[in-house]
Amino acid sequence: MSVGSLDAYADTAQVESTKKGDANNDGVVNVSDVVAAVNYILGINSADFVLTNADMDGDNTISVSDLVAMVNIILNGEETEPGGGDIQNPGTKS
Repeated sequence: MSVGSLDAYADTAQVESTKKGDANNDGVVNVSDVVAAVNYILGINSADFVLTNADMDGDNTISVSDLVAMVNIILNGEETEPGGGDIQNPGTKS
């Protein structure tokens, strides 16, 4: 049995955040995230696109309702479920 060596390299990797609405993973929710989600729907994929962040209603698809929820964050500064419920307290209307 031989023992090999292991070289460690300090590579920089971008870590995906889990901020709802931050589709392009830049740390903020803004119009660029809506554009990234629209591009995804149109089949124009970006390496920075994070599906779980863009999937606002948790149905594993990106649809118009997800876009509306992102726009609500941008305009109102709050996360709402598609249909007007509060993401923090599902089933409640804000």
